[in-house]
Amino acid sequence: DNAIGKMLAQNKISLEDFKRDLQAKGQNYEQFRSNFKKDFEKRKLYEKIASTAKTDFSDEGAKKFFEQNKNKFTLFTEINVNIYRSNNAQDLENIKATTKTALKAEKATLTPNNSDPRLLGLLSSIPIGSFSPVLNSQKGYEIYQVKDKNGGQTPEYYQIKNEILNAYVSEQRQNYI
Repeated sequence: DNAIGKMLAQNKISLEDFKRDLQAKGQNYEQFRSNFKKDFEKRKLYEKIASTAKTDFSDEGAKKFFEQNKNKFTLFTEINVNIYRSNNAQDLENIKATTKTALKAEKATLTPNNSDPRLLGLLSSIPIGSFSPVLNSQKGYEIYQVKDKNGGQTPEYYQIKNEILNAYVSEQRQNYI
C-alpha cells in the first residue's frame, strides 16, 4: 500500500481518482493491488539477488572482458541501412517478425558526417541483416535494418573504460540472475 501511495504521489493523483480510472478501464482496484504486490515483490527479489551477487569491479576483470568481447565495442564509420518509417510503431515491430511489408525502405549510408554518433554506436552493435529497436523520430517512428558495415574501429581500453566496466558488471549480474 505504501508503494502504491508513492506511485500515486509521483503521478499527482488521488487514490479515489485512480480507482475511478481503473473502473473506467474495466479493471478493479483489488486485482490491480494484488498484481502490483506480486510485481513489487518480484522486483525486490531480483534487486536482492543482484545485490548479493559477488560482482567483480576489478580493472583486470574488465580488461579481460574487453579483450574477449572487442566486437561489442567496435564502432563503424560507415553503415549501410534500410530505413523504414511509420506513424505506427506496431507496423515497424511487424517488420521484424516478417520480411514482408507494405512500407517502402529508404536506402542510406550513415557516416559521422550525416548521423548522430549515438545512432552509429547503436547500429554498430546490431548484426548485419538485423533490425534496430523502433526509435522515435521527428515524423513518427523509424527502424533501421543493417545491411553492411565498414570502417570498424575499436577504441583503446582506457578510452572507453567506464563503458566497458558498466557492460562487464551488467553481464555478471545478468548471468547471476
